[in-house]
Amino acid sequence: MVEFCAVDDIQIAYETFGNPRAEAMVLLSGLGGEMQDWSEEAISQITSEEFFVIRMDPRDSGASSKIELPVDVVLAFLGNKEAAPYTISDMAKDVKAVLDHLNISAAHIVGASMGAMVAQQFCIEFPGSVRTLCSIMSTTGAANVGQPSTEVVATILNGVAPDLRRKESLDSDESRSVVEIISELDNLNQVKESIANAVSSAPNIEGILRQLAAVFVSGDRTEALRTLQIPTVVIHGDADPVVDLSGGVATHEAINGSKLVIVPGMGHEVRPEHWPQIRDELLENAKASR
Repeated sequence: MVEFCAVDDIQIAYETFGNPRAEAMVLLSGLGGEMQDWSEEAISQITSEEFFVIRMDPRDSGASSKIELPVDVVLAFLGNKEAAPYTISDMAKDVKAVLDHLNISAAHIVGASMGAMVAQQFCIEFPGSVRTLCSIMSTTGAANVGQPSTEVVATILNGVAPDLRRKESLDSDESRSVVEIISELDNLNQVKESIANAVSSAPNIEGILRQLAAVFVSGDRTEALRTLQIPTVVIHGDADPVVDLSGGVATHEAINGSKLVIVPGMGHEVRPEHWPQIRDELLENAKASR
């Protein structure tokens, strides 16, 4: 059953599974994702190992509140923090609010993609509330690692800001370098058409853009990650076009004592054939704190 936790003037939706007296594990979804991304079948395999599972919709997704504020994702992409209505830190505070609401003092934190960025930030800001961390197909926020393929950059920027390629609308060298990258694509028109179709059918594109802007403006977590002293497993596919494998490697290198698991053939999604390995790794990591 979906329940709600008030965070200031917004509501965060969540569901719980298993024995409330067991160790808690929070599952966080990626960009535009919802709590149902963590299926009940997958959750049952975790609760059977004596964990109390909490899955939640991030702000601007699912049943959680939509943040009806303007966003300029292009300026956010270029690092203008004022262009984003909120940050990854704000989303980490949402997680803490849900745990406090449930009277849970500490939990295992598991996140995928953007959810793993939120998980990392939660561990940085609330280390006393963390048992373990599992970071899946994500990155540190450093500009030189975990970057998407050129095709994905074109997809994002042409889908959310079709005017970005007009050089006369740009006034910085950084912007022009993005345009030059995009212009190198032979199939740019096809990419632009495909994302336009996807955007037109998206139920909450404005929410996705606000989440994306939060990712863009939240900066590099590398040095803060070096302070973590918790059992951590970093899981990444070697065929990820959205967050390059270097992001997972950098996360592993930043967190002292962490384990890096590279899943052959996995892209930027957890397919059924990859889940058993991921499940086993996150459970092994969680049990390491006992």
